[in-house]
Amino acid sequence: MLVMCVPRRRGVAAGGAGVYGALPAGGGSGAPASITQNHLCFVVLCFLICSLKVSCVEQAVRQQELVYNAQYQLAAAEHRVARASGQRSADESAALTAALAAAREALVPAKAEQKDVMAALRTAEAVLGAPCWCCISTG
Repeated sequence: MLVMCVPRRRGVAAGGAGVYGALPAGGGSGAPASITQNHLCFVVLCFLICSLKVSCVEQAVRQQELVYNAQYQLAAAEHRVARASGQRSADESAALTAALAAAREALVPAKAEQKDVMAALRTAEAVLGAPCWCCISTG
């Protein structure tokens, strides 16, 4: 037997307890069949509305996720373009400037040493009578 919940009329509920009562399908307790059918339609309609609301909320959340992902990808692409064009953060710029200064400081003694080595090579070539390899033109 199919049992449906239908609203009870005021004063019918014993002691005022409960708003809904169980009636057999077809209104077995004297209730008109239209009340049961109307209530069933109402319940189905409420279910559909609730499921549509849930569906709409899920779609809205999904759209927000898609928008967030698109914004994140756009920001990442802008960051890559900025890095490719040479833009650096303040920390990176300071680190690169310090590394460049250290390299320039190391270059000065290396150039002086190269100058001394080349002078010694020229002297040795002059003593041996062979031409210096650095002075030979490859014309």
